[in-house]
Amino acid sequence: MIYILAIVLAGAGSFGLYKGWKTQRWVYSVIGWLVIAFTFLLWNSVQGVEFGSIFAISLPALLVWLWIALERKYQAVKVIQKPHQALPWHTKSVLSHTALVLYHLIFLMILSSVMCIALIDFLPVLRVTQIAIGIICLPIIWSLLSFWHLMSNKKLLTIILNLMLLGGCAAYLLA
Repeated sequence: MIYILAIVLAGAGSFGLYKGWKTQRWVYSVIGWLVIAFTFLLWNSVQGVEFGSIFAISLPALLVWLWIALERKYQAVKVIQKPHQALPWHTKSVLSHTALVLYHLIFLMILSSVMCIALIDFLPVLRVTQIAIGIICLPIIWSLLSFWHLMSNKKLLTIILNLMLLGGCAAYLLA
């Protein structure tokens, strides 16, 4: 029974994330993440920490393909013949896109790694289990930080808060 409840709630959570993306309302996204976090507890109570974590992470990732399939639109293929031209080079846009890629791939990866290392010390489990949970939670934290930046209207504020978060976690680890 708990299995069915966890699967249904994972579907509802992924639908909340889809609805939040579709309507651009953060309330749906937060509700979706909370429901998915609750399924994390359900799976861990049934399967244990190791297997429950894998199920709790994998199931919403698989269920999201249902909402992606519903979003798909069929269009007729049109072949447009254009003369081959060189792509225009806009230095400002190239630099801003490069900075965004470096921010999301490098900085947020470092931040999520430091956060995982700092957070797993608080878990009352064996060190091996802490490391396993850290490995599982690292991409989740990374994607949440990236999602937060992409959804935010105040990009500079999220960058400043992430720098402060990195400083706080680094200070905790160095202390």
